[in-house]
Amino acid sequence: MEDTSFFNHQKNIPSQGIYRISNKHNVLFVLGCATIGIVMTFKNQTLAYSSGCMSFCRSATAAQDGQCAGDGGCKVAIQPEVTSVVFEFPNIRKEMPQMLNYSPCDYAFIVDEDNYTFQSSDLRHMDRTRTMPARLDWAIREMPSCAHAKDAADQYACKSNHSECVDSTNGTGYACKCSQGYEGNPYLVGESGCTATHRYGHQPLRLSIVGILKNRNAKVFLSQHLQPDTFARKFTADVLLWCYLYSPHCAFNLYKKNTVTTSLYCWDNINECDDQRKYPCWEPGRCANNEGSYDCTCPPGSHNHDAKIEKCTLLPSNFPLAAKITIGVILGSSLLVVALLSTLLRLQRRRTKGFFKKNGGLVLRDVRTLNIFTKKEINKITKNQSEVLGKGCFGKVYKGILPDGTTVAVKTSIKINKVRKEEFTKEVEIQSQMIHKNIIKLIGCCLEVDVPMLVYEFAANGSLQDILHGKTRLANFPLDLRLDIAIDAAEGLTYMHSSTSHTIRHGDVKPANILLDEKNMPKISDFGTSKFLTKEKDHTGLVVGSMEYIDPMFRETGQLTQKSDVYNFGVVLLELITRKPIVYDGNHRLIVDFCDVYQKENSGEAMFDKDIATEEDTYILEEIGRLAVKCLAHVVEDRPEMKEVAERLAMLRRARRSGNINNKSPNYFEEI
Repeated sequence: MEDTSFFNHQKNIPSQGIYRISNKHNVLFVLGCATIGIVMTFKNQTLAYSSGCMSFCRSATAAQDGQCAGDGGCKVAIQPEVTSVVFEFPNIRKEMPQMLNYSPCDYAFIVDEDNYTFQSSDLRHMDRTRTMPARLDWAIREMPSCAHAKDAADQYACKSNHSECVDSTNGTGYACKCSQGYEGNPYLVGESGCTATHRYGHQPLRLSIVGILKNRNAKVFLSQHLQPDTFARKFTADVLLWCYLYSPHCAFNLYKKNTVTTSLYCWDNINECDDQRKYPCWEPGRCANNEGSYDCTCPPGSHNHDAKIEKCTLLPSNFPLAAKITIGVILGSSLLVVALLSTLLRLQRRRTKGFFKKNGGLVLRDVRTLNIFTKKEINKITKNQSEVLGKGCFGKVYKGILPDGTTVAVKTSIKINKVRKEEFTKEVEIQSQMIHKNIIKLIGCCLEVDVPMLVYEFAANGSLQDILHGKTRLANFPLDLRLDIAIDAAEGLTYMHSSTSHTIRHGDVKPANILLDEKNMPKISDFGTSKFLTKEKDHTGLVVGSMEYIDPMFRETGQLTQKSDVYNFGVVLLELITRKPIVYDGNHRLIVDFCDVYQKENSGEAMFDKDIATEEDTYILEEIGRLAVKCLAHVVEDRPEMKEVAERLAMLRRARRSGNINNKSPNYFEEI
């Protein structure tokens, strides 16, 4: 198979249409050895979401049928609201040509998870004409929810009187369904819509209408097969009529006196006793259905004025033995319920203790720099998780308020098992001990739940991603502020790399993980892969975060070092000076485009953000661009240390503030 740097395949569903790729049923499968498969979604020609996974083969026989957890294949869930996908394979096979013998190709596909099982033979040859099903979710998208749709009555699609509205779980919109006990089409009215699931059955009955016309409420039965709610059927009195109705209750009224032409109306006889909310009969009243109504009477030994509107009262002299027995049973049942509730509470406490122990609570409770919150406390802090701030790598992030009034962010962590327990407790302990103005502070955690929750300080102004490219994009974003953010973020990473008792690699540095407080002070957050790496360990098979930011060295070797963070920070610098996302204008890549321009012109001026590319600041931007290119060097040893990056940026800021930067030689900033 021909080896290429990238192989792209794109599939689009109209984003304004009714369909979404189902995130509940579909998954992304990636097959191959030394393979990264990426699926990306674009909105308005800008990357909105990317995800993927990596698979290695330790040997030609490492892949096992039915196993898809890294050896020969991997799978990952996809996000909701996906309407378009682009598959991409970064080429990492150059250094491992021997794998072509047992894994000549890379594969990636989205499929209904229940319709594909990994087979090791697929690595050597998978039929490229083979098709497998993927599911789509459907909804009415004109209105964002049922509440909005009901407000616009003329556009509300649930037309049947026996239909219900259901909010879409995959994107905005809604759908309709028949109410319980009904079936059919909820989008149509009358007999074409939702109708009762069960029908009444009756035997044919022959009657003559002659001689009963004077009774205006007489019952008649028609010989034709009629559906319920049929009306205005005309007939003559001298005809013998037959009926075999699903619901046989009909009444007719005379239009004129002494005429035999009538109007017929048919209806279902409902059982009012089946709907106590609509047709009440107070206990211990006895409900009895009849034609067109129902009766509710008190049992012997009790009385009231009307059991439909008030309870029956026992007569003092007729307090029955059965009632005494009932009271005894009720009291006994109450005691049993109390005993069951006590048992459930004990089981809940036991389960809570089990979670606490499983999540490393016996170790973390002795960490003096960490607050341990109970499940009850965390629910009170987050108001039962009522306000969602966003979604991180492993779960949702909630806004919370501590008892002293401090605003915090409460984040769902990873699910802990025996393998991850020691790494998780060590990482939490290290994070709680990191005290730096440019690193988000870990305040505490809750371990009494299945998945631990971590409590961090709150960053009021969101992320650098938001103000650069997102929903809170700053219209006025001067170079001074951009340079301040870059320097402070670099100092935070420098502290992580060299100023703590444990050397830490972040593993997922990008604008979305640089948070800003109310004064736009940057704070490094969401340590991603670093949760599983320590000083003694620098390999991982876990891909976390955006694939576009991954260090090429990590793609080729699976090795993550401090220089991987330097590479990521170089991308952040490019986004700061160009104000372009890492993938922009469809499928343009910022790293590739900037490096191409820089190599051809020895300058990045053509790509600088026009809002800050003034003549007096051109030298500063050129130096930042030159520093970014060094951070992105393919040879790891050519990249500077994070400490050097922070120092050089600080020198540039001092030179700019002094006004002593114009018309300098290309080596000027090497000398200051």
